[in-house]
Amino acid sequence: MSHSLALSRNLMRLSLRDNPMLRSIPSGAFDALADLVSLDLGHCGIEAVSETAGLGGLRSLEVLKLEGNRLVHLDSQRTLPISLRYVKYV
Repeated sequence: MSHSLALSRNLMRLSLRDNPMLRSIPSGAFDALADLVSLDLGHCGIEAVSETAGLGGLRSLEVLKLEGNRLVHLDSQRTLPISLRYVKYV
């Protein structure tokens, strides 16, 4: 296992906010971040979040910020983890 991957497993908060080049969430993007508690993807120009992006596997995720994106549909039952307490979408 690479050193960077080992470090990412301990990551609890991640902000990719204000990243207009991030138009979609690639498949498996969050697979190695099982302990992530807060994820800020606000104002990135995201148009789609795939079921296979790995958000559903983030068993510790409590806060997800998606406001200011171009999302037209988000299937929360298939895409989002049950642990979420706060989602900012609009």
